[in-house]
Formats: sequence, structure tokens, C-alpha cells
Amino acid sequence: MIEDNHISGRIDLIESDRGNGIHLWNTKLNLIRRNEIVDVRDGIYFSFADSTVIEGNHIHQVRYGLHYMYSNYNSFTDNLFERNVAGAALMYSHDIEFTRNTFARCRGFRAYGILYQSMDRVTARDNLILDNSRGIFMNNAGGNLIEGNDVVDNDLAIQLNGGCDGNTFAGNNFINNLSSLLLDVSDRETAWADGQGGNYWSGYDGYDLDRDGIGDVPYSIQNVFQVLESNIPEVRFYLLSPAARILEIAESSLPILELGDARDPLPLMSPAVNDLVPWQMVTGHDQPASALWATAYAAVTVLLFLILMNWSRRIVGGAAGSSARARIERERSS
Repeated sequence: MIEDNHISGRIDLIESDRGNGIHLWNTKLNLIRRNEIVDVRDGIYFSFADSTVIEGNHIHQVRYGLHYMYSNYNSFTDNLFERNVAGAALMYSHDIEFTRNTFARCRGFRAYGILYQSMDRVTARDNLILDNSRGIFMNNAGGNLIEGNDVVDNDLAIQLNGGCDGNTFAGNNFINNLSSLLLDVSDRETAWADGQGGNYWSGYDGYDLDRDGIGDVPYSIQNVFQVLESNIPEVRFYLLSPAARILEIAESSLPILELGDARDPLPLMSPAVNDLVPWQMVTGHDQPASALWATAYAAVTVLLFLILMNWSRRIVGGAAGSSARARIERERSS
């Protein structure tokens, strides 16, 4: 039993030289509850640690909130993982349950809310995956259930790599993510709905003539730019540009590209009522944007733009003036 501790690392050391907050090896039947872990290397490291309950912990400003290897039959409930490189990096394990956890604001080049590597039969239900570089990443992961979660404001909601067979996504809310899905393989093995329906996608613009709450037209999860992004990651810079919107409209009107086979057959017309998702966790720890700083940022941006415009005009005007003077001098001399 490890309960009610505050564990902090040495900030005078670089991250890779710090120890883990809690390190479990070759152990089972543990209870880790209500601890705060900050500024260490990995918050909780699992290795051959089975049948353990992780409950009500707050892990932040570390490399991996959970770093997980060869550990089975564990459950994670009501934990807050925020501002880490990855909320959870899960590897080579099976039969894990995640319920009512928050994975928030994990940002960076290789940052994830939750990562599955060779993970089987993991159930993730009623979790909040908020404002991460990648919300959910899966590689060689099969038979997992992702159900009733809110996946919101991530740069990329889901990335599926090779070997991901038999996974089910149902009853989730995918809201305001920059990209919904990135695939590097065909997606014929993923179930995007169950017997109750599919998922809610904020980008879905279909219709519901029979008013049963489920769209009458399947939702193609990837748009044309997201398909291009799978092969050319640099196009992500243009995802919100007018050109991207024009290409998306043109593709929907006159399809000429194969947009892949990832489709939600029963998309929800309104967000699923996921009452157990712990939005209250991030409310108390949120740092709201400052209107003063936003105004100052906008003002500086406009000022720099005007300075550059004026500078470019002077250069162009000076060049034009020099050219005109040279022409007059030539005419006078002739």
C-alpha cells in the first residue's frame, strides 16, 4: 500500500537522470492511491507488476505518467495525468482497465495522451483525453475496447499503425480535434460502432431523417487532407487553410481520391451523454487564457505585420525610384 504521499524529483538534474516516482518490479496485489508525483523521470513504472490498483493519483510534469511493461490484470481509476510527455505509455501487457482517468496537455514532438504498444484486451471507458499532440496511439494492439470516452481538442485524435486488429471504438465523443484519424495501413479490422451505435464526430454533417439520433449516412473518418497527411506529414501545416477547405469541398462533390475504408457506420447526431467522464478534474487545475495577454499578442502581431508591409513598400518604392532615375539620366545623356 502506497497512499497519500507527495513525491517530487530533483529539478537540478536533467529528466533522464532523475529516478522514477514509484517503481514496481516483480510484484503484485498492490494499492497505490491519492499520491501526487511531480518532476521525476516516470511517474509510476511497472515491470512484471500484476493485479495492482492505481486510484486517485495526480501525476504531472514528468516524462511518462505511467511507463508500463509486462504487467497484467491492473486497473486505473480516477487518476489525473497532465503536462507530461505522455500520459501513459503502455507496452507488452494485457487485460488492463482504465476508468474515469484524465490524460491532458501532453505536448511535444513524440507526445501522447495514451499509447498502446503490443497491448491486448485493454478496456478504456469514461476517460477524458484532452489537448494532447496525439490523443490515442496504437501499434500492434488488438482486441481493445475504447468506449464512452471524450477525446477533445487534440492535434490528432487517433493514430493506428500496423497490427491493430479487432479494436472497437463506440460511444466516444471526438470533438474539435485538428485531425480525426491517421492510418498507415488499411482499416478493415477496426469496429467503429457496436450494437448501440457509433461515435460522435464534430465534423459529421450528415442527416437523420428517421430521427433516431443516428446519422443515415456513414461517416468517412478521414477527409482528403488527412489521407494525404498519412504519406506526407508536412501537409498538416495547411489543414486549416482555405485551400484545404476548398479541396475538401471539391472532393466531396466530385470524389477522385480513395479516402480509405475507415468509416463509422452509425455516427451519432449529438454528443453521447458520458456522465462519468471526469471533466471536473481539469477544471480545478486549468490555467485559463488571459484576455490581456491575448490582446497584447494580437496587437504585437498586427504591429509587426504593418512594419513589414511598410518596409517592403519602401524597398519596392526605392527600387522603382532608382530605376526611374536611371532611365531619366540615360534619356538626358542621349
